[in-house]
Amino acid sequence: MIHLKAFTHNTIKNILVKTLFLLLLLSAFVFISFRFSVIIDPLNINKDENRQRYTLTSTGSTSMSRLLNVLGEKFSENYNGDYLYEKSETGSGAAINEVINGNYNLGDISRYLTPEEESKKIKKNIIAYDAVVVIVNKRNPIENLSLQEIADIFTRKINNWQIFTNENVKITTIGREEASGTREAFRNAFYTPKKLKAEIELPESGDIVSRVASDKDAIGFVSYPSVNNNNVRILKINGIECNNVNLKNRLYPIIRPFIQVYNDNNYIIEKWFEFIKSDKAKEIIENEKLIPVI
Repeated sequence: MIHLKAFTHNTIKNILVKTLFLLLLLSAFVFISFRFSVIIDPLNINKDENRQRYTLTSTGSTSMSRLLNVLGEKFSENYNGDYLYEKSETGSGAAINEVINGNYNLGDISRYLTPEEESKKIKKNIIAYDAVVVIVNKRNPIENLSLQEIADIFTRKINNWQIFTNENVKITTIGREEASGTREAFRNAFYTPKKLKAEIELPESGDIVSRVASDKDAIGFVSYPSVNNNNVRILKINGIECNNVNLKNRLYPIIRPFIQVYNDNNYIIEKWFEFIKSDKAKEIIENEKLIPVI
């Protein structure tokens, strides 16, 4: 009877030890698996560990910032905050290299790609079309210029308003900096051997609008959505007004794409471009004075 008790006690003890060991092993496996799933990002997208959210990042064109920030906010709302969108501004010229180097998921370019950029193994999507408009101060009576007249002004062949207004005053030309997609789109609209260049170069379209609004003799080129100042006038070009009808029908002379480039497709980027094609996104694009991609 004593021997039976000892046997039963030892057996139970062994069972308990083995059970405890298996439970500890299982717990360790679950913990390691959980940590691995949190730390490792199989989609190569930044992930917020606390909220379990993915952050899609883009950099490049400043002209695209307003649109992308609005779209990014609605994109996040569309997926209940599981995905976030962060936009940085480095200019169109830097966008592709930033993506190739793995610093950002998307690169924002507000012009057509150059042949050299096209040769790089990178994917692209056009998300909208924008107009580059020419603006003058509201006190300037000019309402229309031809493409040739604009080219002559920005190559300094014409440097005085007298030819247009009978007022003998020097024209002040204002434009964007070298890395700007707006600047390249503006230049590419003109077939002239001499490069168009403004006397004063500013980093953003909004800066140009403000400068022209305060200078009666200034003329500048900017992204259409950035014109929100009553003290400037958008000029007709070749007699064609910049409005939604003329933009949709591609009648306005200076139209450029908003492009996003990326290295490798993945689930989150696919979701982003699916959202861009949605009716909700198209409505946002139109509200921003842009043309959706049909």
